[in-house]
Amino acid sequence: MAKARKALCEMIVPGASGWERWQAPEGQAGKLVDAAEADVDVSFSKGQLKRALVLPVSHVWVMPAWLKGDAALVKDMALLHLERLGIRVDEPERALQLVEVSVKDEARLMTMLALKDEPSPLKVSSALPDEIMVSAAKLPLEASSITVWRELGRLVIGITSGDKLVYASPLTATRLDERAIGELNNVCLQLGFQRVLGRVEQLVVWLPEGEGDLDLIERTTGLPVSRQAVPAWVMPETWGNALEPLDLHLAKQIQEKRTRQRVGLLSAGLVVAAAAAVIMVMITLALREQTMLREKVAEMSPRAARVLDQQKAWQEAAPAVDPSQGPLQFLLAVQEPASSGDVTLMELEFTPKRVMLRGHTANASTALQFTQEIHQSEMLLAYDWGEASPPELGADESATFELKGVRP
Repeated sequence: MAKARKALCEMIVPGASGWERWQAPEGQAGKLVDAAEADVDVSFSKGQLKRALVLPVSHVWVMPAWLKGDAALVKDMALLHLERLGIRVDEPERALQLVEVSVKDEARLMTMLALKDEPSPLKVSSALPDEIMVSAAKLPLEASSITVWRELGRLVIGITSGDKLVYASPLTATRLDERAIGELNNVCLQLGFQRVLGRVEQLVVWLPEGEGDLDLIERTTGLPVSRQAVPAWVMPETWGNALEPLDLHLAKQIQEKRTRQRVGLLSAGLVVAAAAAVIMVMITLALREQTMLREKVAEMSPRAARVLDQQKAWQEAAPAVDPSQGPLQFLLAVQEPASSGDVTLMELEFTPKRVMLRGHTANASTALQFTQEIHQSEMLLAYDWGEASPPELGADESATFELKGVRP
């Protein structure tokens, strides 16, 4: 019996420097057919194709959390957890995806993928995708590893527990240097605090030769490091992912409305002349609904344009501008002072209103310098640090200090 021929698929994906189009039959490794700049709108090819859009990590929050309770309430618990982190998901049926990583006792380790308020890269005239995915969830990341690659010109990390994705985020560093390694260490430290990071066996670099000192990375992180070629994109075999950016969601609604209108008009041609008045009323109502949808899209278009203009600036500034977004952003801010490289962080207690930080230095002068720089840091001006207690001196002239900050 002859096998059914698989449909030809096309994927628009975030490449290292810009958007790329790949093609292949379902379930097979694709072939690059076209590439465009990062800030240029793209479109799918015409013809009989199954289409998939892969969103970059910068368009999505990828956050892990232990959620306790009944399995039927996992999505509600995830929404509450995200809201505590300052991430609001208004339409979870299209903007939130949950991936179960592991189960322990009555708690479930879930990876939450929540869409940010970012427009898609597709042109208005482009065909709509049949599937929308996230790059970190689609790429074949190594099991129990940290992977570093580049998307649309920005460094990105993805962390797995076993074969499941637990965390992904862009880095603020532009190159894989000591600053990027420091960010990576801070991320791992925070995930360790949350007990969501399992055993990490290796660090994989999907970057060209000459970018990143692998020996330095291995000495700093203590992990085996390998450089590998970026794998080819594999076309999906199953379809039906629920993620859908707002602009594509509205465009799909308009398309469905127009399809229903065409069906109604064709059917109306068979109706006898006595039903002409009823047909006119139906058309009028349909056109009114279409106009309302167009007005809604027109109302949102300026906001989408502003989002595109502010996207790069916001992504670079957000972790530093508002430390209350979360402990990860606060840790990045603490690493900003010049003396932070000589400070060992021992303990961190963090809430949106209060923070307590304990650290250890080789001498008292370094502790005093770090304390002063924290008080003067522009990234931490939202906190009132009060009068700092003198550092505790050890027998070897080392010093242990404690800082407490309150956010009004």
